[in-house]
Amino acid sequence: MRMKDWVKYYNSPEKDAVLNVLSLEFSKTSLDALVAAPNMEELKQQHSDESNNMDTMVYPKVQKYCLMSVGGCYTDWHDFGGSSVWYPVLRDEKVFFVIPPTP
Repeated sequence: MRMKDWVKYYNSPEKDAVLNVLSLEFSKTSLDALVAAPNMEELKQQHSDESNNMDTMVYPKVQKYCLMSVGGCYTDWHDFGGSSVWYPVLRDEKVFFVIPPTP
């Protein structure tokens, strides 16, 4: 599906199917300049716990990708491989259920 088709679907009040976009990589595209990650210095101040010291952490370089959903969508598994994730919500709400792993 092309992006213009997704936008038309997303904005349509009636949908024939329930679709979502789980991983739209947009680094190095024209959208890249329009999206900024949260300020890391502000995050460091909010989470100043020694065990979460970002100065000594080893982590991959940030790449940008987008997840988009409409009402009625769900994803039964998310594994971001230790990446940092932030969720701006355009409208309505996003609900997360965090369940401990089974033994």
